[in-house]
Amino acid sequence: MQEYLTPLSLFIILYSFPGTGGQSPCPDPEAIIPCVCSHNETLATVTVDCSEATSRWNPISKFQPGFFSSMENLQHFSAFYCSLGPTLTKGSLEFRGSSVYYIDIQGNSISNVEFDAITGFKESAWIDLSENEISVLREEPFRPILEKIREIDLNDNPVVCDCTMAWIVLNPELLAKVKGSCTDGTDFQDLDPIDFQNCLDRFP
Repeated sequence: MQEYLTPLSLFIILYSFPGTGGQSPCPDPEAIIPCVCSHNETLATVTVDCSEATSRWNPISKFQPGFFSSMENLQHFSAFYCSLGPTLTKGSLEFRGSSVYYIDIQGNSISNVEFDAITGFKESAWIDLSENEISVLREEPFRPILEKIREIDLNDNPVVCDCTMAWIVLNPELLAKVKGSCTDGTDFQDLDPIDFQNCLDRFP
């Protein structure tokens, strides 16, 4: 029976050989089945696609704090349809060098994002959190992200658009960066600020 790499061993293989002059840092494809690794040296990207993995055999579940500390040239990080949820803990995606401009963690069953779970990315970065299980956009973890990024994709999350959304809806600059819709189908961009002003009146 095929043995599967642990999350830690998989990513040590991926990133322990930076700048290899044309040699891909990806391991033998047979070693990471059912995941697929691709590397683009020109674009400084490494992508791990686990969309074909089952919950039993998915080899990627978390990243230890500080794991990305030596990856200063990383620009594009993708780990979609893995098992990073339900909680993306503080320091999980702590990038270095502020060169990361694209972060794709869609489909990871994430329902909770802790403060400073995603840090060190480039200003005007793009983050894809679509197809997760996020229902509440809490200000503590999301404001620092929204104040820096260009856009965050929250499509296909069960976001409840109640008073917990007031801090976003009443700030046009932040709202413009958030893509997605409420559980009732209302696009975030169509939410009425007047309704959320009432939230502040009730909870000053």
